[in-house]
Amino acid sequence: MDLAQKSYDQKVLKRAEKEWKALSKYEGVIEDGMMEDVYEEETPDRKKWIMPIWQPDKDYVQEWRNYSYQGLTAYDPSVRLRTEEGEAVRSKTEVIIADRLKSLNIPYRYECPVYLDDGGVFYPDFTALCVRTRREYVWEHFGMMDDPGYLEEALKKIERYERNGIFPGDRLITTFETFRSPIDTRIIDLIIRKYLL
Repeated sequence: MDLAQKSYDQKVLKRAEKEWKALSKYEGVIEDGMMEDVYEEETPDRKKWIMPIWQPDKDYVQEWRNYSYQGLTAYDPSVRLRTEEGEAVRSKTEVIIADRLKSLNIPYRYECPVYLDDGGVFYPDFTALCVRTRREYVWEHFGMMDDPGYLEEALKKIERYERNGIFPGDRLITTFETFRSPIDTRIIDLIIRKYLL
C-alpha cells in the first residue's frame, strides 16, 4: 500500500513541477487535468491502494447522486407529471428543466431539502451540480407569477434565501413565468450553460 501511494505521489509531484515550469515561463496553455490524470492512468489494482489528491469526476458525481434524502411529498400525487425518466414532478416547466438537465448529463436532485442557517428548510425544485466546479446550485422555478398570492410568497421565499446567504445569480437560480408569458426554453438552455456546464 505505501509503495503504491509513494509511486503515485512521485508522479503527481513530477507533473506539478512540469505545470509550474510551464506557468513560470508562460509556455502556453497547460492541459486540463494533468495532475488529476495520474490517478486515472493507474491500473485498477493500484488504484485500490492510492488516495488521489483529487477525486475523479465520475466518482464524485456517483457519490453526489447516491445522496439519500426525503423529498417533499405533501401534495396530491394525481397532479404530478412525469419526466422522460419517469420521475414525478409538479409542472410542465419542471418536466422541461429536468429533461434538459438529464439530456446534458447534469446531476440534479428534485425537491431535495435545503437546510437554512435560520433553522428553516426549503424544498427547491432542483438542486443541480456543476461537475466542472463541483458547485451546487438551488433552482427555483416560479410558475404562477400572475397570481398575487403566489407572487407575494415567491418574493418572501427569495428574500429568505438571501437572508440565509443563498443569492440569485450566485447559488440560487430563479426562473419565472405567468400564464400569458410562459418561459422560453431557450432561456432554460442559456441558464444551464451559464451555471451548470
